[in-house]
Amino acid sequence: MHLSNGYLTLGQPSGVPIRVHWTLPLGALFFSRFTWSPGFWLGFFLLILAHELGHAALVRLRKGTVTEVIVHGIGGECRHTGAYSELSSSIIAWGGVLAQAVLLAGAFAYQKLVGAGSPFVAQLLGVWIETNLTLMAINLLPIAPLDGARAWKLPGLLRARRPQERPRATRPKLRLIKGQKGADLDEADPPPMSDALKKEIERITREALRDARKDRN
Repeated sequence: MHLSNGYLTLGQPSGVPIRVHWTLPLGALFFSRFTWSPGFWLGFFLLILAHELGHAALVRLRKGTVTEVIVHGIGGECRHTGAYSELSSSIIAWGGVLAQAVLLAGAFAYQKLVGAGSPFVAQLLGVWIETNLTLMAINLLPIAPLDGARAWKLPGLLRARRPQERPRATRPKLRLIKGQKGADLDEADPPPMSDALKKEIERITREALRDARKDRN
């Protein structure tokens, strides 16, 4: 561990420095309502650290590089590099709250199954449940620079990535036209014959009958 520019570097797991700013004790004291609560102070530090490590996990999942994790009095920061799409940025924004949710579930289960057992443990559980829920609600507000400003874009971005459904091909409907006698026809009734055409048909019919009589004789 070493101190530099107001930051205490606790270690570098996986090559990522974890640094704590000198304002962390002030933040812990404020959220504990200026009472002697060593369990709360430790739990507050671990809660913020879990939040930032949640971001770090999703940064790596999206093929980014985490450069450092910082914890200070009013929160923390996961610094990273990489070219991210809007979808990736929205996914990474959910990392902190998801890590807090895991911690919340574990603390709640421990409280129900085991119980506090001591004031120190009761303080730990208090910060991992009540304070945790408060910070989750604040972080999810859709206001920059809070995580909610990017996190709540995720549903819309996922809907936009869905392939467009092709419209189903519809068979053309056959239009039926009702004839004069009530029969359904595929086409409209033909127009009436002209008088000249009727006379020509009658002439041809008479000549055909005359020729047929001649052939019989």
